[in-house]
Amino acid sequence: GTADDNVHPENTIEFVSRLQEAGMDCDVLMFPNMNHSINGCGSRRVVYAKMIDFFRRNLK
Repeated sequence: GTADDNVHPENTIEFVSRLQEAGMDCDVLMFPNMNHSINGCGSRRVVYAKMIDFFRRNLK
């Protein structure tokens, strides 16, 4: 989340920028005012739904 003091949002933005520069595709989820956990505001449901979607698309 944007309030994460373990992995700062700036690190995520830098990482995504480097992936894009390398021509790699990625999905990014940023949860406003959330910390490093995926608890609260339905974020856990969103994260796991995205993971399931990824596996369905890529493990055929």
